[in-house]
Formats: sequence, structure tokens, C-alpha cells
Amino acid sequence: MTPQHSLVQEGGTREEQIKRFNQAALECRSLSHSRSKATTTDFNKKARSRQMPLGDLETINISDLKEGKIHRGRVVFCSVVSDVMVMNSASVLVEDENDVLTPLAIYGLGDTGELRKGRSIAIKEPFFKVRADGTKGIRVDDPSDLVFDVKRAASTTSGKPVSSGEKVVSERLSAEARLEELVISDENISTNKLHKMMLGEGYNISRKQVRALKTSIFDQQSHSKKETPPSTGNPKLIAILSERRPEMHRMLSSPTVLKHREAGNDAFKCGKFKEAEASYTKALLHINDDGKSKEGVALWQLYGNRCAARMKLGMLDDAMQDSLASNMCAPADVVKPILRCAEALVALGLRKESDNLLDAALGTFLEEKRTIENKRQTLAPKQVLRVGPGEQFSSVADAVKFASPGAEVLVKPGIYKEPLVLSKSVTLRSTAVSDDYHAIRALEGENLNDWAEISVSGYNAISCFSGTVNIIGFRITCTGELSASYHSILTSHGVIAVVRNCSISSLSGPVVVAEHPNTKLIMHACAVHSGVQGGILVVDHASLTSRQVHCCQHAASGLELRTGGSAFIEGSHFYGNGRQGISLWKSSGCLTIKHSEIHSNTKESGACISEAKASFQSCQIYGNGGAGVVAQQKGNIELYKCDVHNNCEGVLIQDTGRGKVEKCNIFSNRANGIFVGFDQCRGSVTIVDNNVHDNFSRGILVGNDAHVVLRENKEQNNRGLPPQMPASPFGSFSPRQMPPKQFKRLKKNKGNIAKAFEEQSNQTFFGHIVENKAQEMSDNVVKTMEKLLKNCSFCEKSPSTGEEFKRCSRCRAAFYCSPKCQKLHWPQHKAHCTPKDVKYPAFLDSRTSV
Repeated sequence: MTPQHSLVQEGGTREEQIKRFNQAALECRSLSHSRSKATTTDFNKKARSRQMPLGDLETINISDLKEGKIHRGRVVFCSVVSDVMVMNSASVLVEDENDVLTPLAIYGLGDTGELRKGRSIAIKEPFFKVRADGTKGIRVDDPSDLVFDVKRAASTTSGKPVSSGEKVVSERLSAEARLEELVISDENISTNKLHKMMLGEGYNISRKQVRALKTSIFDQQSHSKKETPPSTGNPKLIAILSERRPEMHRMLSSPTVLKHREAGNDAFKCGKFKEAEASYTKALLHINDDGKSKEGVALWQLYGNRCAARMKLGMLDDAMQDSLASNMCAPADVVKPILRCAEALVALGLRKESDNLLDAALGTFLEEKRTIENKRQTLAPKQVLRVGPGEQFSSVADAVKFASPGAEVLVKPGIYKEPLVLSKSVTLRSTAVSDDYHAIRALEGENLNDWAEISVSGYNAISCFSGTVNIIGFRITCTGELSASYHSILTSHGVIAVVRNCSISSLSGPVVVAEHPNTKLIMHACAVHSGVQGGILVVDHASLTSRQVHCCQHAASGLELRTGGSAFIEGSHFYGNGRQGISLWKSSGCLTIKHSEIHSNTKESGACISEAKASFQSCQIYGNGGAGVVAQQKGNIELYKCDVHNNCEGVLIQDTGRGKVEKCNIFSNRANGIFVGFDQCRGSVTIVDNNVHDNFSRGILVGNDAHVVLRENKEQNNRGLPPQMPASPFGSFSPRQMPPKQFKRLKKNKGNIAKAFEEQSNQTFFGHIVENKAQEMSDNVVKTMEKLLKNCSFCEKSPSTGEEFKRCSRCRAAFYCSPKCQKLHWPQHKAHCTPKDVKYPAFLDSRTSV
């Protein structure tokens, strides 16, 4: 048996608990090659941490941790006192300075040698929970939440008990100072080695920052050798400045690049910004081409030009990325990319960050002081209006009406029961919210009462119709009749709306809606939750960009795209919804989703793609009631480096769906890892280089292999058993031995085992399975099932090789070798012949969610 955690936490002295844990770890190592594995069925994973420095966190003792809570803004200091137990996670017993013990489970840790006995650990924003065996402990899903070998402040190491709420004081050097020490000690050290050393010492720093700081250190050394007097009073450079890499600067002389750049410039001057953006993009595709032209264009200028075009088109997120790329490859003495970054930051509602950037630039580009100050004046709001008790306005609607285009409205905490109509460029900013994750922290249960709340009944809470609108730091709620379908935020008629750090819900229609061509909705760090219909609805060729958004607890789908609506999603979470986490249908546009989680949508699939294309990259898809991802009815999916686990089917491609699954880790699903349905036709499927293991049925089951490419996949430890199917202890097994109702259900559902045996979930007796016969039995079951599903439903005649009988055109579930058999079988078949289920309803109101 696998050792139980309950043996290692409760009861006994400190030494006895540690001894029991070490014994359990030893037993676990002895069973490491056993077929029995400890698996987790808890889908309540901790959300990604905010990467706050230790100096900004407050200490908390293990004894003060609250069950089921993520302790935002807190850190636990402890040390390892036991051996490592390796199962699905790396587990150790840790102890704080008050001698309180608790288990620590870390998922995704590559090197368990990091957890050596006696090593000190700082656990940022700990997640304390009850595990599957009923014991309590700390769970870490992202190893970057751990900082090793960090010393406490002197006041915490005096031998006295540590009190919670104490501010952390780290005795470490700053990242810049420590990096300078390492570079001075070895001038030939490589950037990669420096980066690994810094990470090993617990510094949260990227390779780009290491390279930039290393270059800066060498520059300072060369200046000091030339006896150049150091400048005084320069502010510390923020990340955008420190990431500049002058060595990337180069001139492009390819004729193709020059041709497209010239076309882009001409289009930009004529106001044809879409054509200009396309031309600059084509030019950037050829930056590695050889060229001998006497003329040339700098790479940073090309990125800057495309940034300007995208700003005009309202592609604010993409413009921000172009400004950063332009800055990175610009010469050291060029200030223009910094000004582009400042423009993009203001457009995204990050005015404070823009001001900080310009302040830093003033200390770096001393000769460009006038240029920088002029840019600051240009970016300043045209007008600043204040709303709240004792201010100029008591009504947000009155302030918006009075505001001129480009104005900023600052709103104090309070409840404002008034609908807002925004038909000009304006920024609404709450003065109550101080950090970028206020809304998400409130969603996770923290008691945050300081809100500026827009609460409306019987109308849309905020309607945006034109210009560029920023909505920052509000709680927005809407109530009304379901049939009226009111929204908390409606964006339409080509508006560009940036919604940041807002908590949004609706008791009427879909919570957030984007509609009409050229409408662009950009959401950052928002919580979209508790909708009585759907969460976010994007229709009619509108587009959505979402980063760090939690979309959860809706009665229908979390995110729905249809009729040309498209979306780019990164770092977001879709969970706990009544239907799919994400639904694409009715000829929607494309979906690209990266580094996101789709989980715990317990009634249906994680993502259902019909009549659309969706790309999933480095996503976590788990704990859904149906399949993790479904492609059907001309849906096209691409999964790359995704983890898909603990769903019913992992990946399901059926009907006329198609897709590509590459380099994914697909495991612990209750049916098959990847299932290409028996009814799959016309669509091509490519399954390459995947690790498919520990699934209850098959790893990869291909019902129709006419258009399927399988290559370099690893299938291990898949049970090969139909989900919840009563087992037989005999070596061979015929489906005819199954109860008639079960066999009938299995055949009716065309081999969809999960559906066929869903009602039998409480009737299993796998304890009677003979272990060495299980795999042989399951192979016979699946082979026989595949044959029977395609036999004639009346005479049970089998089709010859390469032949396929025709189906009932109404239910698509019965096969017949001839019209005669179909007529003779109709009296028995008609009671079960129902039209194929439509996966979504149709609505007259295009804004009503499914």
C-alpha cells in the first residue's frame, strides 16, 4: 500500500512525528516502481502568486494559518526536518521557529535535492488546505513561491516566539548588488551561469534582467577606467530601462524590408493604419534576409513604426509589446522607444507607471530633458474631475457628462446607483484600489470593503459606445429581469475599452459583452463572476484580450465566442461554471489561449470548439465533468505543451472536428486520454510526441483512423478499462455478457464510454478483478466493442474489410447492411431513435448567452 499522510502529522512528540514521516518516505521509495500510485483528486489549486518581493510580505506562523485560504501578502519561514517523500508531489515535514510542524507538498519541483534536511525555506503566500486523507498541510503548485536559504531579521532570531504580522526584513543584498559582486569576482562568467546562481540564491530575476544588469556593470567599469565623473541623483532605473540591450541594434538593408517599410510609411501618412500595420508586419518577417542596399532602416525604428500603427488601430496590448521590443534593440542614447512605451502605458490606463518611466528617463537621457517633459505634458489628462463626498461632483454620471474628451474622473469609495453611458474618450479610476490584484484578492475571500461600486438595476451598468475608455478599480454589479438581459459592461460600436482590476457580476444577462466590428475589449486582473447567464460574451467580429482574469461561477459558459468574435487569453482562469469553461460556436473567430487554467467546470467540458479554431499553449486543463477539450462540427483545435488530467475524456475529437495534439502530458482521466470518435470523419487529426499515461481507459483510442496521424507518442500505465464498467474475473469477455441495458446504452452512444456508463457510477466492484487478466480482458472488450458498433443493428452482420454500413439518418447511432434490415428493425428501433443532440441552443437575441 502507498503510505498515508495521516501517519505523519497527528499525535506524538516532535521526534515521533518526524520518525513516522521518514518511515513513510522510505516505504514510498520502496514502492516507487509499483503500479499503485497516490493521485490527487483535489482541483482547488492555488492561483498563481503575484511575485511580490519578500520585503513587501508580512510573516505568519504555521499555527495562524487558516484552513482553505490563500494567505495573500504573507510569508511563512520554516526549515526542513524530514526526508523527502516523492509521489505526485515532493513532500517534507517543515517546522517554524515556534516548533510547529506541518507537511509541505510541492508540485512541479524538478530537483528534490533542494529539500535537504535542515535547509531554511520562505513560502510566499502559503495555501493551507485539508488534503484527501483528512490531514492539513501547505500546498505549493508553483515552485517559484519558495525562496531557499533566506535569513530572518535579527528580531526574529532572538529565541523568542515569532508574532504574526511582523514585517519581513531580509539580510540579503539587493539583486543588483549581489550580481555586481558575482561579476567583479569573475569577469568571464556567462549570463546563463549567473542567472542560475541568482535563482539558486532565491532572487526572482529573469535572464533578460541579468543580461541587462551585467552589461550595465561592465559599462560603469569602463566609464570609471576613463575617469568619467559619475552622475549624481539619478533615480533607480525601472525594468523597461534595464532591459535595453544595445548589442541587438542593427541596420536592415534587405530590399524586401525596405519595400514593405516604405509602403507602410505611405499608408500611415494617408491614414490607412490597417494597411500600414500589415506592411510593417511583412517587413519584420524578413529581418533576417541578406541585403546589399546602400539604404537601411534600424530594427528598433521598424518596431516603433508598427507600434504607432497599432496604437491608431486600438491594438493597445500589441502596441505595448512592440514598444518594448523597440526599446530592447535600440542604441543606448536613443530616447524615442521610451516615449513609445510611455504612450502605450497611458493608453492601457497605467498612468502612474508611465510617469515613473519618464522620471527614470530624465535621469538617464539628460540631453533629452525637454523632449521628455513635452511628452509628459502631451500624455497628461486634459481634465481631472473628482467624485465623492465633499468633492466637486457627487454623481459619476454628472462628472462624465461634464468631462471633455481625454479627461480623467477620480471616484472615491462609495455606492453609486446610476447607469453610465460613455460615448467619448474618458478614464474612470477608483481612488480606493491601491494594488493591481484587488479584485482577484476579493474573489479569493479576502475582506476588502473599500470599493467604489457601480450598482444598477434595470439597465446596463456601464455602456461604452465610442472613443477609448479606461475603467479601473471598480466593483460593478447589475440586476434585472433575465429576459431583459442587462449587462454590467457593454462595449459596442467600435469602442476601445480597457477594464483593469475590476470585480464584475450580473444577475440579469451575460456579465460582460463585446459586440460589433472593430470593438476591442482589453481586460487585465479582473474577476468576472457569479453571472446568472454567461460570463464574457464576444460576438459580431468584436475582439477580446484577457490577461490575469478569473472568470468563474457562472450559470452558463465562462467565455463564449460566436459570429466572428475572437479572443487572445493569457494567464487567466476559467472554473466552476455551469456549462463549459470556454465555448466557441456559430462561426466564431479564432481563440488563442496561453498559460491559463480551465478547470472544475463539473457539468460539461472544459472547452468546446465548434465551427471555429482554437489554439491552447502551455495550459492546465483539469477536473472538468466532460472532456477537457472537445472539437466537433468543423471545430479545429491545437494543443501544445498542455497538461490535461482528471477529466472524463482528456481530448475528444468527434463528428467533423479536427485537431493537432503535440507534446502534451495527458494523464489520470476517467476515460481515454485522447479519443478520436467512431463518428469522426473528414477532419484530419495529428497526434505527435505526447505522454499519455495513467488514464482509466485507453491512452489513445482511435475510432476512425482514416484521417489520423500518430507518431512518437508514449503510452504508459493506462488501465484499458471502460469507465465504471462491472468487471469479469475471466480471461475473455464478450459484451453480450453485460446486462442488456448496459450493452444497449453503449451501442447507442457510439462507443462514448463515459456517457454509456455514467449512471452506473455507484455499481462498481473492481475488487473482483484478477490483476494479471485485466489488460487482456479490456483489450477484448474494446476490440469487440469496436466491431459491434459497426455491425448491422438488425441481423448483426459484420461489414467486410474496407466496407462501412450506412447509418440511420435521424439518430446516426444505428448501422444497417440493407434497407430491408432497416425496415424490419424499425418497430424496435423507433423507441430509441431520437435526433442527434444539438450541443447548443439557438437564441433570437444575439446577446443572450448559452
